[in-house]
Amino acid sequence: ISACLVGSEMCIRDRHRPGSRVGPAAGSSGVDGSFVMTLTSSGPAWPDSPCHSTALRDLGEPDLPAAWALSNALQWPHRLADWQAFLQLGEGRAAIHGQDLAAVGMRWAWGEQAVSIGVVIVASAWRGQGWGRRMMQALAQGLDDRALMLHATEEGRPLYEKLGYEPVGTVHQHQGLARQAAGAALPHGWHLRQARPGEAPSLAVLDEAARGFPRGRLIAHCLAEAVQAMVLEDSRGACGFAAMRRFGRGLVIGPVVAPDRVLAQALIDRLLGSVCLLYTSPSPRDRQKS
Repeated sequence: ISACLVGSEMCIRDRHRPGSRVGPAAGSSGVDGSFVMTLTSSGPAWPDSPCHSTALRDLGEPDLPAAWALSNALQWPHRLADWQAFLQLGEGRAAIHGQDLAAVGMRWAWGEQAVSIGVVIVASAWRGQGWGRRMMQALAQGLDDRALMLHATEEGRPLYEKLGYEPVGTVHQHQGLARQAAGAALPHGWHLRQARPGEAPSLAVLDEAARGFPRGRLIAHCLAEAVQAMVLEDSRGACGFAAMRRFGRGLVIGPVVAPDRVLAQALIDRLLGSVCLLYTSPSPRDRQKS
C-alpha cells in the first residue's frame, strides 16, 4: 500500500485532431477545488497601493528561505528545493518592509504566448493592506499581450476577479492510497518504454502541441529530475509521455501528455506501479534537509 499524489499538468490530445486539447490542465501546485483563471482582454485599472513604505524588487536566491517560510505558514507542501526550481525556471518579485519579506510572487513565461503567475503570498501581518494587489500589478508588468494564467484558491479568487481574471476550469488534486493495479491494458499497437537521455526536446514538442505554448525548459527540468519517466509509442514513434518527480511532501506525476484518456491512464498506472511509496509526510529533520 502506498500513498500518491497525481495533479500536475495533464494534457490530452484528441487523436483525431492533432494539436487539440481535451479538458483543463491541473497544476502542480494546485489543490482540490482551486480554480484555473485567465486575465480577460484588459481588466480594470489597478490603483496605486497604499503600501508606500514597501520596496518592491526582484526575488533572489537569498530570499528563498523567507519565501519558503511564508508557504510553510500556509501549510503548503513546497520544499526549499521546489522554491529553488521555481526561481530557476522563472522570475519573482519580493515586497520588502524593513528587513521582512512581506509578500512574494512568481511568474513563468512560455514563449511569447503565455505567462503563468503563482505562489503569490502575503505574510499574515500585512494582509488586508493592498499588498496582494500590488504584487499582482508588479508581476503583470512588461508582459505585453501575453495571456496571463494562474491557479487561485477560494480565498484568493475575489481579488483576482477584481483584477480582471475569470475562472476557466477547476483543479482537482488526487491524493490517497495507491495499490498495485492490475495494469491498464494498452490498445493494440501501443507500448510504453523508459524515457531516454536527450529526449527532452522531442517530448517538449508533444507537450507544446497539447498545451498550446512552448514549455521546453520546464519539460527538460521535469525529465532531468524525474524518478521515473515513461514514453508512449506506436508505429509512428513517440506520441506521449509522463514523468514522476519529487515535489512537496512526496512525489508528483506530471506532466502527462497522451492522445486520449485511456492512454493517459496507462501512463499514470505504470508510474504508480513503479514505486512502493509515492507520498509521505517527512519528519522535521527531513524538512530541514530539504
